[in-house]
Amino acid sequence: MESRFYSNGSYIPDIIPEEDVNSFSRYPKPQREFGENPAVVVVDMTHGFVDDKYPMGFSKTGLPCVKAIKDLLDVARPLKIPIFYTRNDRRSWAIEKIAAPTSSRAQAFSKLDPRSNEIIDDIAPGENEILIEKAAPSAFCGTSLMALLNRIRVDTLIVTGMVTSGCVRATAVDAFAYKYKTFLPIECAADRSQISHKVSLFDLSMKYAHVSPLSEVLQNLRHVTAEVIKESV
Repeated sequence: MESRFYSNGSYIPDIIPEEDVNSFSRYPKPQREFGENPAVVVVDMTHGFVDDKYPMGFSKTGLPCVKAIKDLLDVARPLKIPIFYTRNDRRSWAIEKIAAPTSSRAQAFSKLDPRSNEIIDDIAPGENEILIEKAAPSAFCGTSLMALLNRIRVDTLIVTGMVTSGCVRATAVDAFAYKYKTFLPIECAADRSQISHKVSLFDLSMKYAHVSPLSEVLQNLRHVTAEVIKESV
């Protein structure tokens, strides 16, 4: 069985049993239409997550995700779409070492070099692109992200990055909770576990975000920008 889409656009990965699909048949689905002011969030695409060299890195899925996000950014940047990045707040690493110095988490942090927390080179932030440091899974938790989005009147958020079942999911759920129209291009998210990746995409698609191929998101971006230009002429 191959991954497929409902007629309403909901994403159904190949591992989801029909019984689970049917259980959502009457459930209200997430917004499919873009708003007028989209932005992109690139979640935790650091060397530490993308590169096998690091304990939490997984190049097999991380590198294709980098390429897909680059394809998205190559379209978004000329259209002046705002782009936000997240990475770990290294101050939280220090707190872990103080609070629980013998924990496995503190020990892992102590072995990481600074490069592990840098955004991977191919999609590194450009001029006027915002880098946000966070200490929790969601890009919204304890950060200025929502204030910044509101300042430029963003109404639509394209969530990308690693890992699907962790920080990407948490960010997408919070985006939905804060009433942003939330979109997740399938190729632009990655995880270490493919089961977790697919189940997370399915769950997000059914409840919180419009999960779709990158090509659909790119088409929406171009259409929104074209409409804005048309109305301003």
